Amino acid sequence: MDTHIENIECEKCGKIFEYKYLLNRHLLNKIICNTSSKINKIYNEKINNIDDKIKKIDIETLDSQTKCGYCNSIFMNINNLKKHMQLCIHRQTLYNNKSNLLNERNTKLKNASDYTSNNNTSNNNTSNNNTSNNNTSNNNTSNNNTSNNNTSNNTLLTKDDINFIIDNQLIIKKILDNKLFFEQLFTSNLTHNKLNIYDKNKKDDIIINNNIINNNLKLNTFGNEDLSHISDETYKDYLINSFYGLLQYIKDVHFSKDMLTNHNISITDLNSVKINIYNKDNWIEKDKYSFLNKLISNKITLLDKKCDELENKKILTKQYIDIYNTFVNNYYKSSDDIKKIYHDKIALLIFNNT
Repeated sequence: MDTHIENIECEKCGKIFEYKYLLNRHLLNKIICNTSSKINKIYNEKINNIDDKIKKIDIETLDSQTKCGYCNSIFMNINNLKKHMQLCIHRQTLYNNKSNLLNERNTKLKNASDYTSNNNTSNNNTSNNNTSNNNTSNNNTSNNNTSNNNTSNNTLLTKDDINFIIDNQLIIKKILDNKLFFEQLFTSNLTHNKLNIYDKNKKDDIIINNNIINNNLKLNTFGNEDLSHISDETYKDYLINSFYGLLQYIKDVHFSKDMLTNHNISITDLNSVKINIYNKDNWIEKDKYSFLNKLISNKITLLDKKCDELENKKILTKQYIDIYNTFVNNYYKSSDDIKKIYHDKIALLIFNNT
């Protein structure tokens, strides 16, 4: 007599059986079991966990009225906190993780459905029909691959990407004071030699090569930079100049001649996938683009706080706050291809100042 086992599960499809013999019969069935239920169960649990986490942190943040529960940033009032929450990179990361899980789940469901359908149809057909179906399938696969390759080679910018570029170009034309610097910086091909952003020999012979700095003074660990040399008016310029303001902020924080101890990032080979970071008395290598994501997130979080502070000091008007918020929102909504363009510009900036 077969032992009664409650809720014994098929590892392939997740179906539950009360008796082991029923599971065995199910596994021996010529009809391939559908794995969709199992896939849904696994991914829905992960997706629900993310939703629950976001809901919990949102409630805690709004209850605090001043502190973001995602990044621990402090704000003067709840309205600025709410604006920050919509743009907070740590909150956005959770939504990106959810989106990736949804896409992954849908892909696996489609593959599972196709696999089940093809195999079950194959079991009911004759050998000749199977051969014919396989040939047709191979031709379809080849055609699909060709179609996919063509699609890949002709990827178009999305509407959001185009709007992002147009919006920021209009802002740049209106309010960018240091246009000449950035024209020089970004019209140069990435493979060209380093640009002379400033003449090192005319700056009291300051040598900013990181190896020499490391031997002569104590560098600050990345993330612990001294920002005392940056005034509120300069912060205002960063905030109203959109992405170009962010670039200038990175340059002023990490490569200012007035704060050599902040020279804690370097790129010595523009074609390398690595970037050098100073951390606790040592230079370490990091993946370049993963780090650049972290660098942008770090700087936007700091600028968020400064935007809140300058608003309360009446230094920053609503018009300029809206410009900054629009830039940040559009940046996070842009595609990976668009983000990579800006990552490359930041990498060039670091390379030219290393």
